Amino acid sequence: MVRFLADASLHEGIVSGCIRREPAIDFLSANDAGLEGMPDPDVLALAAQQGRVVVTSDLRTMPRHFGDFLEAHGHCPGVFLVKQTTPLAAVIEELVNGMGGLGYRRMEGSNRGNPASIGFGGIPCVNK
Repeated sequence: MVRFLADASLHEGIVSGCIRREPAIDFLSANDAGLEGMPDPDVLALAAQQGRVVVTSDLRTMPRHFGDFLEAHGHCPGVFLVKQTTPLAAVIEELVNGMGGLGYRRMEGSNRGNPASIGFGGIPCVNK
């Protein structure tokens, strides 16, 4: 099962909704992880250390930091980007059902800094 870490930018209703829908899901909230004010590279390091996919609405800086993190470390569980305008129910459904659709794409070097090319969905990195 995929383990998740909510970034501080993520609507907290997504975490609680996922847990209500699937009580067995391993989804650590930003509050429980103490992420408030933590820089993106540190959030990514924590997620990598714990084997968690970061779920974030930070489409402005997180893709760039994720690419930089991957270049520096070569691996991490990944990042799942959520547009603020996406209905919470759609995000919850996608996360609970394994991130299989709704524009889920692998992040490649060519689009790592361009969230517009990613749209709604995840950016899992390839573990090496």
